[in-house]
Amino acid sequence: MPLTINQDMKVLIPASSLHGSYLLWILNVLQSHLLNMVSIAAHGTRKLETPRLESMMIQLPPLKEQLVFSERVAEIRSIQSQQTTAIAKAEAIFDVLLASCFSQPLTEG
Repeated sequence: MPLTINQDMKVLIPASSLHGSYLLWILNVLQSHLLNMVSIAAHGTRKLETPRLESMMIQLPPLKEQLVFSERVAEIRSIQSQQTTAIAKAEAIFDVLLASCFSQPLTEG
């Protein structure tokens, strides 16, 4: 799709042998390495020079394995999301329980 970007931005278009979500995870894993490749431009902004980015080597399994990896990541992310929701609900229920137990006056008994 046609678009316009700033001169200091990079657009990555995966080759047909590279699944987009697999590329995303490669970039996530290599984040610190990529940040170490960033230099400071003459006007003070940071930049990642295209030749440095293009020279970076990555492991590229067959497309089928990339798709399986991406599906597994999606499953794990879904489970993590469900767990986060369950924890939030459990904490809310626990807070209500505490409030109902300890907001009543104490009686001797």
